[in-house]
Amino acid sequence: MTYRNDGSSHHSGIKNEKYLKEYLQNGAAKKLYKLGKDYKVHKRGGTQYKQDLEIADGKKSPILISVKKKEKAGTGSFDWVNSTKALSGIPVLTKFAARVKEIGKKEARYGQAKINRQQASYDCLNSLTSKDLKKILKEHVFDKNKQMRVMIRDLSADTVWEYKFIDMPLCKSIKNDTPFLSMGKGIG
Repeated sequence: MTYRNDGSSHHSGIKNEKYLKEYLQNGAAKKLYKLGKDYKVHKRGGTQYKQDLEIADGKKSPILISVKKKEKAGTGSFDWVNSTKALSGIPVLTKFAARVKEIGKKEARYGQAKINRQQASYDCLNSLTSKDLKKILKEHVFDKNKQMRVMIRDLSADTVWEYKFIDMPLCKSIKNDTPFLSMGKGIG
């Protein structure tokens, strides 16, 4: 499976954030949350904010919203970690990032470089411990999203879904389960 690397996913996401900002500002926020008449929806995101949108209503705590878009609900995945900060503090990931950077400096984008990046990925994943995975999930997924609301725009059904991140089965799993990776043979 390949991922788009032409910037189209980013631009599509920004367009979706704009749509949902207007949707909330034009009355949906008042229906979803107990708000006064002077509430305001602000676009956030970028490198400074975890939330994509934020609803301010006087002195009340802001409502933080992570915006997602799906062509069809029930397919695909969501990215919960969008930061190189997750690499720091976990030596195997720091080593992996350095190795990939080195490969990029020495080799062309295709051919042997691709094989070397795949091998580096396999080696990294094979070296991650349950403790490493738990740390990533706790510090970079759970802790950074526990106050967040999730808003998904389902294009195929022309519907918007909203729920608290903390209510997701993922949160209960992060709190209660021990994560592990089961690896196949890899390249070779």
